Amino acid sequence: SLIAVGILELDSNGDLLLTASHPAISDDELEVLKSRSGLVHGKEAPLVPFVCSRYENQWHYIQSTNSDAITRTSLPFVDRFSVCVIAKDFDPEKYQQLSKIILTAHAKTANSVYLMKIFVDLTIKKSFEDKELALSFREDSFDSRRALISSPLKGLVQTFPEDFGLLWLAMALKRRIFIVASSADQALQFVRAMPLLVWHRSNWGLLRPVVTATAQEIKDLEQAGIFCAGVIGEDSPVPRKVAHDLLVNVGERSIVTTESGKDISTLSGLKIVKDIVSSVREAANSANDQDSIKALATKMKDLLSQITRLKQNLSSFTVEELSNMQPSLPQHMPHLVFSLAMAEGLC
Repeated sequence: SLIAVGILELDSNGDLLLTASHPAISDDELEVLKSRSGLVHGKEAPLVPFVCSRYENQWHYIQSTNSDAITRTSLPFVDRFSVCVIAKDFDPEKYQQLSKIILTAHAKTANSVYLMKIFVDLTIKKSFEDKELALSFREDSFDSRRALISSPLKGLVQTFPEDFGLLWLAMALKRRIFIVASSADQALQFVRAMPLLVWHRSNWGLLRPVVTATAQEIKDLEQAGIFCAGVIGEDSPVPRKVAHDLLVNVGERSIVTTESGKDISTLSGLKIVKDIVSSVREAANSANDQDSIKALATKMKDLLSQITRLKQNLSSFTVEELSNMQPSLPQHMPHLVFSLAMAEGLC
C-alpha cells in the first residue's frame, strides 16, 4: 500500500527543499506536503512532530524533527527535516512507526540511495531490516482494522454530550464538517472517530484530519463534495474559504451550524434523534467502546429498514408524498426520512 517516500529539508538559509523521493512526487502534492509539515513557517515556528491526512485518493504521513548532535554530522546545514510517507491505506500507527524508522535512518546516513532501498524492500518484501542501525519494520505486525477504532466513539459523546445529535446527523446526512483543534494530534483523534457514527458505510476516505490553506487542498475539499476535515487553530482561514455545514470547536466544546446546515439543528430536536443519542450515551458509560458503536449501528440499521419498507408503499418518494401518506408523522420527520434515504442511495 506504499506509494512514495520523500525527504523535506529546511536548511540554515531558510530554504525548504525536497532532497530525495522515490518514486517522484508531483509538484501539486509536494506543495501540500510542505504546507502540512509546518516547515514552511521556518525553524522558529513550533515543530509539528506528526501529521496524518489525506489528499485526493492518497494518505499523507509526515514525521518531522529538529536537527540534533547526530544529524549535525550527516546533515550539517539542515535545521529541520521531515519524512513524508504517501500510502493508499489509513493506518496512522503503522505509518508513524515507519516514518520514525526512516527519520532515524536519514539522520544517520543522509543517503538517498538508502531511502530507495527501504522503499523497494517494503514494496517487495513488506518488511525492512538493518541490523547495523538496529532498525526493523514488518507490515504484518499491524492490524489495519484496529486503526479504524483506535479513537473511541465515547470520546465524541463525552466531549459533546448535548450536541452529539448534531454530529451524528451531519455524518448520517453526508454533510461538510470542519473540526477546529489545537494540534495535529487532537485533530486526528477527533476526525478519525467521526466515521464510527456511520459504521455501516466504512468510509474513511472522506476524512482530511489536517488541512492547510494551499490552493490544492482547497480545491480537493471543494471537489470532494462531502468531507470531515480538521484545521489547527481558530484563526485557520480554511473554513472561511470552503463552504461547509458544521463547524465543530473541540477546545470550546461548541458546534455551530451554518446557513446550509440549519436543517441539522432543526432535525436534532426530533424525538427519534434524541432517543438514538440517549442510547449511545448509555452505551458510552460501559467499559467497552464497541458497545457504543454497536448501539448506534443497530439504531441506524433499524431506521434504514423502516425507511425501506416505507418507500415500498409509496408511488413517488418525496417529502410531500411522505407527509401526505403519514400525516401523523411529527413535523420535520418526513424531511429526515427523505434526507437519510438520499444519503443512503435509497432513492
